[in-house]
Amino acid sequence: ASIAAFVVAVLCATASAIALGVHGLLPCALFARYCTAAHSAQRVAGMPTLTTLLTVPIVMAAVLAALFEHYAARQNLAGNARRYERMFHIFDRGRRELVRAQRGDGGDPMQILYDLGHASLVEHADWLILSRGRPLKVVMV
Repeated sequence: ASIAAFVVAVLCATASAIALGVHGLLPCALFARYCTAAHSAQRVAGMPTLTTLLTVPIVMAAVLAALFEHYAARQNLAGNARRYERMFHIFDRGRRELVRAQRGDGGDPMQILYDLGHASLVEHADWLILSRGRPLKVVMV
C-alpha cells in the first residue's frame, strides 16, 4: 500500500510538473522569487491547483507509508510470519514422522504427538507474551 501511494504521488507530481513546465510556470511554482508580472494572469488560471498537486501527494504518501509501517510494526507482522513458518516446519516434520511410525519404520506416535503438543504450548506462550495488552506499570512498595 505504501508503494502504491508513493507511485500515485509521483505520477501526480510528474503530471503537474509537466503541466506547469509547458507554460513555463514550474520555476514560479517551486520558487516564488522567479514569479514575474507576466505570469500573474497564468498564475490565477490554475497554478495553485497544480502547485498543490506538485507537493501534497508526496507528503501524503510519506505520511501513509509511516502509518502503514507503524501498523505493521505494532501488529508484528514480520515476526508472526517467521513464527508461523517455524511452526509449519515443526508440524510438517511431525506429520512425516507420524507417517513413518504408522508404516512401522520407527518412532513412537505418542512421543511424536507429545513433542508436537509441547511445541504448540511453547509457541502459544510466546504469542501471549508478545501480545499482552496491559501497559507496563511501576510498582511502588
